Amino acid sequence: MKKPKLLITILTFIFLHCHAANLFGQDQTSKLTHPFSYPLIQLDKNSYTLTVGQPIKIKQDTVLYKMTPNNYKIKQEKQFYITVPVTFTNNTDDTLEYVGMSCSWWDIYTTNNAEINILQPKDNCYKNGPTVIKLAPKISSVVYLSIAYPVHVNTSSVRIGMIFKKHTNGKNDIYIPAVQKSNVIWSNEVFLPI
Repeated sequence: MKKPKLLITILTFIFLHCHAANLFGQDQTSKLTHPFSYPLIQLDKNSYTLTVGQPIKIKQDTVLYKMTPNNYKIKQEKQFYITVPVTFTNNTDDTLEYVGMSCSWWDIYTTNNAEINILQPKDNCYKNGPTVIKLAPKISSVVYLSIAYPVHVNTSSVRIGMIFKKHTNGKNDIYIPAVQKSNVIWSNEVFLPI
């Protein structure tokens, strides 16, 4: 009986010693080389704009399935949705490279109201990952977002935000940055048809 305890004690000591001495090849001091957010500077805010046009599909109803946070039950909730054109413009004289998603392109968009959600389009998505998108000087790109909001919403308008991460020097790691107030380009207000 005493031998297994002794063996466990010796193995534990060896493991802890090897781990502390970094004999397993792990770099305990490694840090991320790039931050997970790209704070926008005033030049970015002046150089790139996001505008939302009038809804092209006006107020249709749908049923969304939401998980309640306390008991993790799925509930049905009737909501309205509209589809709006969202235009991102490069106002500079240089080609812009920024990070998006190769398939779930809508993941870089958000709203300024937690009750109002961006719906996933019915596009098939088979291989997805961060990618670099190029936008030529003085050119705009347009996407169509469907926005869902509760039947009894507490606001009459919404702003769309685009999570912005500039890709520079062609050497940065490509990843989707975290949503923070400092790295979102906000659009004009869109009035919801209630």
